[in-house]
Formats: sequence, structure tokens, C-alpha cells
Amino acid sequence: MKKVFLCVTTLFFCGFLQAQNVEVHINSSQANASSSDCGYKIAGVCSSEDVGGVETNISSYQINFKNYNDFAVNVVYEINGDKIGSLVLKANENKNVAVSYSQSGKPSVKLIVRKNASVSDDKITLMGYLYVFPEDLGHFYAYPAAAVNAINKRGTYGINTWRLPTHDELKILDQNAQKINLGHYWDYASQYDLEKGKFELDPWRKGKKVRLVATEE
Repeated sequence: MKKVFLCVTTLFFCGFLQAQNVEVHINSSQANASSSDCGYKIAGVCSSEDVGGVETNISSYQINFKNYNDFAVNVVYEINGDKIGSLVLKANENKNVAVSYSQSGKPSVKLIVRKNASVSDDKITLMGYLYVFPEDLGHFYAYPAAAVNAINKRGTYGINTWRLPTHDELKILDQNAQKINLGHYWDYASQYDLEKGKFELDPWRKGKKVRLVATEE
């Protein structure tokens, strides 16, 4: 009788453990599936949204982005795991982004390409008067005078007075960050940084991103 009781008890206990293991296994699978749905992220954008079709080529401290799609795309990119930016490419368009790096060799670039981005391929107007360049120029350690002068000389987007935003204008950009696809506003340079003569984010990471604005055409 005792042997029968022990056998029944043992079978019940093993069945209980097996049921527990199965339950844990299912929950683990569900958790893994949930975390893998997004893939990796750049500036909060999931790689699962990537439509592809954009190729990068790095040379002479510049990254060339080439859109092989027949539609406009918005590209968010990450350089060396920490420098983040974005740009808009029209169908079959290519653009260069200046990049500064100190380590030997070419920097690593990771990007996510999205179709029909909320950012326009033309200048954006905020509050009826503040024109915003639709993309970041890149990440710089000092004011990119040559790039800004070239943009103004060409009259890009019909404007030849592009400049760095003031501190107050930068706050306006931050309030419309989603509309203009802006990252963390403290990562961006302003007129205050220009007055200091250098772009310094903090003691551990130097350099800032540049997004131009204008108040007159």
C-alpha cells in the first residue's frame, strides 16, 4: 500500500514539474517573440520598419547615402554606436553627410530606412515664420562654416540665410521634434555654441549635431 502511495505521489509531483516547465517555456518564447518584433532601435525607430534600398559609402570624412528606391525615404542613422542623425532622400537621390571621428579606420554606420516619412523633402515652417532645414547636416566639433556657406550660396529650398538656431528657437524645434524628426534637443548646436567658438556636449563626449533654421527667405 505504501509503495502504491509513493508511486502515485511521485507521478503527481513529476507531472507538476513538467507542467511548470512547459508553462515557463511558453512564457519565455512569448517574451522573446515580443522583444524581437522591433529588432534594434535608432532614435526610437524600430529596424522592423526598415524598407531598405539605401546604400552608404564612406570616404574622406563623408558618408554618401544613395537611395535606389523610386520613392522618397527618411533615413535615421547611427555612427559608431552613439552619433545619431537623419536625412530625407528623394527617389534615386544621393547626399553626403560630413562626419568627424578620431579613431583609426572608417566609422561603422547603421541605418533604418522608412517610406513616406513625416519629414517633408522641402523646408518646414513652424509657427508661421520659422523655417527649418528638413534634415541634420551632421555631427560637428566646430561650426561647419563651409557647408553652411555652400548651402546659402545655392539658395537651398529657396533660402540663402540658413543659420544655427537661437536658444529659444531650439526650444521651438524641440516642441515640434516629431514633426521635424529631431533627436534630443540638447544634442544640437545653437548660436550660444557659436559664440563659445566650439561645440562641446559634455566632458565625456564632444561635438554636436547641426540643424539649420531661417526667419526670412
